[in-house]
Amino acid sequence: MTKPVDFDHDHIKSLIRAEEYIFRGMTTICVMTLVTGHQLIGQGHCLNPDRYSEQMGEDAARADAVSQLYEKEAYRLQYESAWKQENEKAFEQAKGISSEQLESIKKELLNSADFKAAVIDIAVQAVAAQVATRSGPIGKALKK
Repeated sequence: MTKPVDFDHDHIKSLIRAEEYIFRGMTTICVMTLVTGHQLIGQGHCLNPDRYSEQMGEDAARADAVSQLYEKEAYRLQYESAWKQENEKAFEQAKGISSEQLESIKKELLNSADFKAAVIDIAVQAVAAQVATRSGPIGKALKK
């Protein structure tokens, strides 16, 4: 059984890099960029135009985005906790492996077709990302 996730508002605030607000009529959109570059979209809607203010719209849209962030962060922390608990026994068993056994496992892994295919797949994705964003050595070379 996993233990409850415990984090505070300061932790959540530390994950936010930037916020941008878009106003369309009585709808406000908050584009919240996290330190990872991931973006969350919060929405605030006003039902009564006589009571609408941009600040109310910002507050509602930001609250929606922060709520999404709490959900995602709670899931991530619970997943990490569960993974750690499930793998603690394996970590304990691994402590007893000799350097010779580790070297043998490493050689076996490096020679496996699945490992080689995974490395090639990762390399292809990295090249595609560099080409698409014109970044990294390959992407920069294409700019010239």
